[in-house]
Amino acid sequence: MAPRAIDLPAALARESRSTDKATPSMPSPPAATEHARPEAEAQAVFDRFLARFTDADVEAVLDCFWPDALFWGTTMTALATEASGVRGYFSSLSAHAPGARVATWISGAARALSEEAVLVSGAWQILSGAEGTIRPLRVSAAVTRRGGVWKMAQFHNSARP
Repeated sequence: MAPRAIDLPAALARESRSTDKATPSMPSPPAATEHARPEAEAQAVFDRFLARFTDADVEAVLDCFWPDALFWGTTMTALATEASGVRGYFSSLSAHAPGARVATWISGAARALSEEAVLVSGAWQILSGAEGTIRPLRVSAAVTRRGGVWKMAQFHNSARP
């Protein structure tokens, strides 16, 4: 199966319009189930990650990753290959009040490698309410389905110039 490209901002705009009652001819997007397109499933995983990061919920953030995920955090000097490395990276997240930092998706693209694996690359940011600063970031991730569940199998995050 050839990889499929998706323009995530356009897809999200279509999804937003599909829930508008004024456009009943446009079908609703599929729920995040085994019947949704792989690209939508991958974006849903990343959206959950952003929401859980904003909630400062370490356990919920960790649930977005497979235990054997390959993980490069922005400030890491070594690759994490086990859940303990990912946990260590996000452990300070709980020091923040929920909503004190808001993580949002800016733009990106997804390519399905198969019905079980999708690559996601894009830009996101963290807005720190107390300081009013924006931290621009870029990410590349591999999102995979195992036993009907979608999670990140690989994650590489860095500062955006």
